[in-house]
Parts: sequence; structure tokens; C-alpha cells
Amino acid sequence: MKQNNGTETMAVSTTTKKFAGRIIRRMVCLLVVSHILGNNIPCYAQNESPLQNVINKYNPKISIDSAILAKANAGDAEAQYQIGLYFNEVERKTFPYFPFLVGEKSLEWFEKSARQGHKEAHAEAGIILYRRYWSTAFSYHTNSVKRQAINHLIEAGAENDPVLMMFIAELVPFGEDGSDKLSLMWINKAISLGLPINEEDLPRSRQWGYTTLGEAYDAKARKYRYGESDVPQDLNQFYQNLVLAEKYGYKYSSISIGECYFNGWGVKKDKQKAIAIWNSLKKEFKYEIEQMEKKYLGRTQ
Repeated sequence: MKQNNGTETMAVSTTTKKFAGRIIRRMVCLLVVSHILGNNIPCYAQNESPLQNVINKYNPKISIDSAILAKANAGDAEAQYQIGLYFNEVERKTFPYFPFLVGEKSLEWFEKSARQGHKEAHAEAGIILYRRYWSTAFSYHTNSVKRQAINHLIEAGAENDPVLMMFIAELVPFGEDGSDKLSLMWINKAISLGLPINEEDLPRSRQWGYTTLGEAYDAKARKYRYGESDVPQDLNQFYQNLVLAEKYGYKYSSISIGECYFNGWGVKKDKQKAIAIWNSLKKEFKYEIEQMEKKYLGRTQ
């Protein structure tokens, strides 16, 4: 009995320490955010704060036309969308290391506009929620946020927009209503409709996630790497899609192409070629290549 009590005490003590550590980490994060924002937190929290003052505080080059602001307050959907864009730009510059805070104010305006059927506002709201879902703020990693993001993206016209399709493809396999087969369907459809090859050809807000053609092929390859739920493993498809990803400018795929040569996945085994590929990538992907060498060659740095 004494030993059991001691064990229970140790377990409770360990749990308490973990809980305390979690609280301390969150407090540190809040202190860092507070330090970055300084006295500007009330500006974001209070609707009565002058909009232009907030804009000027963070980025003097951005300005809001008073006529647009008046229209937005009167319920004009396009004006509300424009105000959302202004705030979105401000938030990006203010919270570069805290993506879950992007949308603190802009999401409110995008959703006002979206409720009136503004498709671009739906798109921007969907992407903000997508970012929150994938952020380090675990309180946002919920099925509710995921569903809101998908709904906004579909309302934005994702059925005909290959870039928005890729955002959905990254959301649908996770949670109660998703499957990898469904994700693969969205990826294939996006590729067939024609994604841009270069990120520079995308609106700034779309430069997040697998949104170029090379990235889409890489995402497709990953589905076949291990076989995920209802997508069977297919190492030939894995290799072939990696080659297409590399062809369309996604260099990160080259690391896995080397792995395919080393193991003979979908291509004739050639360990020397694999090593040559990894050596050519060392400067750009130092950590990743070190991991490959450690895994396959037994090298440690």
C-alpha cells in the first residue's frame, strides 16, 4: 500500500509539473506577444479606436480613403472587403512570427463582406482560418475552424479555382469528415485546371500552403509514399510525382528523389546517384541532407 501511494504521489507530481510547464510556456508566449504589440493591444481590441491611427502606427504607407470607410460602415460589401485587405496587410507586418494573430481585425471585415456574397472576401476569410488551423496555437486546431475554412473556400468558388482547391486539399484529410482519397481528388483536380508555376504569380495572400504546380505534385507524391488511410502505397507514383514536382520548380522534392534512387523506389536502384543528388543539395537543405546521410549512410555531424 505504501508503495502504491508513493507511485500515485509521483504520478500526480509529474502531471502537476507538466501542467505547470504548459502554463509557464503560454505565459511566456503572451509576454512575448505583449512586448511586440506594446501599448497597441487596445487599438485592436476596441472598435472605437480610430482606424487610420492603427494603420499609421504600423505602416504609414498604407492609408484608408475616408469615402471607402464610410461605405464600409454603411454596409457596402466591396468597401468592407477593401478595409479587410488594409488590416490584413497591417497584421502581416505586425505579427510575422504569430500567424494565428493575422485576422485579429481583418477577419471581421472579410466576414461582413462575405455574408453579402463577396467571393474574394470568402477566399481571404478561408485562408486566414486555414492559417489558424495549421498554426502553433492549438486552440485553433479544431474541426470547427477547419469546417469554417472549407465552407468559406467553397463559397469563394474553389470548384473552379485550382489554388483554392489546394488549400482545401490540405484541410479535408483531417478530422471527422475527411479522407486522403478526397484530398487526392482535390489535388488532381487542381493540377488538371492548371496551377501557377511560380509563387510570384499568386496574390500575396495565396502564397501559403501547396499552391504552385510543383508543390501540388509534391503533395500528391506524399500521399503515395506510405499510403494514407484510403490511398494505397504506390512507390512508382511517389517517384513519378516527385519528378514532376522537381520539373516545375519545387527543389525540396529532389531530396526524396535521391531517397528513391537509394532504395530503388519506382526507379532502378543507384546509390551513387542518390549520394550525388544529396551532395548537390547540401548548401540549400543542410539539415535535411544530414538526416538522409544519418539514416542511410550512418553519418553523424
